[in-house]
Amino acid sequence: MGKHHKRHTIPVIHECGLAIRSLTPTYHMVDFMRAGQRVRKGFDDIEDAKRFCQMRANEIKNEGTRTLSLPEKVRAEALRAMEILKNSGVSLVTAAEEYVRRHPTLTTEPIRETCDKYLAAMQKEERRPLSIYEKKLKFKALCAAMGDTPNRVRRRTSSRVVVSGVIPRTECIPQRHHYHDARP
Repeated sequence: MGKHHKRHTIPVIHECGLAIRSLTPTYHMVDFMRAGQRVRKGFDDIEDAKRFCQMRANEIKNEGTRTLSLPEKVRAEALRAMEILKNSGVSLVTAAEEYVRRHPTLTTEPIRETCDKYLAAMQKEERRPLSIYEKKLKFKALCAAMGDTPNRVRRRTSSRVVVSGVIPRTECIPQRHHYHDARP
């Protein structure tokens, strides 16, 4: 019969609510959750690991547990933005709302909705019915190829590639002499 081996247990030290696992006498690992992901940080010295745990505990105490749910990059950007806005009297939220208001391209809407708005503007400007009809056909082909993709995702070059693949060049830009006035 084989020997029964006892499961190897790793010594664990709890410092400020965080676990420090001593994997070897010269390697200690702190693990905790951040933004829904398990984070492990290794240290050569147990005292460094304990200091790290104390810093994390102070962050939680000062800023709440929500700070641990934010990725490190986002926290750093928020702190930098707050530093920039410090003497302006404007909050970070107000600055973000103003930025989004001034840059409406950040809002998303399906390509089909953008095309419908364009056609409505053409009708409001009393463009020729033939021009509106031709645009409607082109937009129909474009929307079929692109689906409900938000229009802010597409760059001009990628849109040209999609359009050139869907609508032949001769149909895309009709010659001037092919137009005739369709008004009654």
